[in-house]
Amino acid sequence: MKVLIISEKKSFALPFFEAFKEKNIRVKYLRLEKINLVNKKHSTTIKPVGKELNSFDGVFLQARSSLAPFIEPMLDEFEAKNIYCNAKQGSFYACNNESFKLVSLSLCGVSTIRATITGSDKSIEALSTKITYPIVIKSIKGNAIQQSILLKKKSELDLFVKSIRSDIDSFIITEHIESDLISCIVIGDEVIAIKRKYAEDNICQLEKGANYKVTDSEKTLVLKAAKCLSLDIAQVDISEEKVVDIKSVIDYAVFDKISSDSVELKVAQFYSSKIIEHGEKSSIFSEFFGIKDIISKTIFSRFFK
Repeated sequence: MKVLIISEKKSFALPFFEAFKEKNIRVKYLRLEKINLVNKKHSTTIKPVGKELNSFDGVFLQARSSLAPFIEPMLDEFEAKNIYCNAKQGSFYACNNESFKLVSLSLCGVSTIRATITGSDKSIEALSTKITYPIVIKSIKGNAIQQSILLKKKSELDLFVKSIRSDIDSFIITEHIESDLISCIVIGDEVIAIKRKYAEDNICQLEKGANYKVTDSEKTLVLKAAKCLSLDIAQVDISEEKVVDIKSVIDYAVFDKISSDSVELKVAQFYSSKIIEHGEKSSIFSEFFGIKDIISKTIFSRFFK
């Protein structure tokens, strides 16, 4: 087995080298900023990997969701070449769009914090009455959050409305979390969690949290949330059995330090089993009635390794 690790910093990848080696998986690292996507006719070449990409069984990707316009074409190419990746097509677009993320989770039947989305500043005051104070209002420009502010009473809301710029595209109004936050790493069907205390309107930083064992219902919730956004590995934050946020970037070092688990080994073990499963499914389909041999002689051969 051979896995390509792609991240923005090599320091992220280093702890995983030994873990993958222990599972008899060869590893190569590629820094995200060195990648160029070259589109030719009906395919996209990922440089400097090029044709070497075909030699990899899996890609372990960690990148900010804000890089979605760059990441998503790569995910398309991994899928086309039947290379397993921990993120699927559309996952980064979903994580990078706060409104779409909340709507997607809701459509999947995932319990989330109460939220209202509007494209009009004139609707804010009326909509905010549906959520008990304190509330959090996020102003959105494009897909980016321009401002996130906690409002404890109506007079503060009035001041906020007066300060709104004309170039804001939309607003998200949510309830303010006033309880402990559980930050979870989802690795396939496993969950590793850190409990973060709430005090004085704030949640403590991740590194100041404590190891936590999720309940069965909490585990079901976070697994369902990650699956909904097509992420096999993700950080899912929950509070009172409601999803608060989902992130594509995970601070593995902190989870390693606080939890009693070796996160890197769990990731390596997950990749080992997932690559085998991914290969078996591909083989069953492609060999069915000799389809693989037939397709290999057509323009669709690029979809099969």
